Amino acid sequence: FDEFIEKHSGFVKIEDFALTRMILQLSYGETRIRKITAKGETKLYYQVTSGQYSGSVAAEDYGDLIKAYNDLKAMAPNDTKDSHDYLENKYVDKGGLEIGYVVEKKRLTWFMKPHKLGPRTLFLKDPYTMEESLTQGVAVLQKIK
Repeated sequence: FDEFIEKHSGFVKIEDFALTRMILQLSYGETRIRKITAKGETKLYYQVTSGQYSGSVAAEDYGDLIKAYNDLKAMAPNDTKDSHDYLENKYVDKGGLEIGYVVEKKRLTWFMKPHKLGPRTLFLKDPYTMEESLTQGVAVLQKIK
């Protein structure tokens, strides 16, 4: 996201399309599709911002993120049945964004982490809001492409 803007000097146009707000354990995560156009090139990002930390989660490979979420959702029932004290199952994109879940004593908690250098992990209180946000994002992307 920042690299795309930095490599284009001149005018940069940023458009946001709001999605469902994610319910996190300690706050809310505002979600949106962010469209950035610079020098005739356009990039689309899925973005989550939270008051928990300064910065945001952003993913350029939106299709991969949705597929990863669906794959993780399918794996979760088996991971909660196994007899382990701790399990972490996650998807990491090329920018370092992580989406996944932790299972501790058969209790599943979903999370998003901004990137490998990000200050905090966002733990979701209601994972359905993440799914709703991702689903809405597909509709927005189809509309603006």
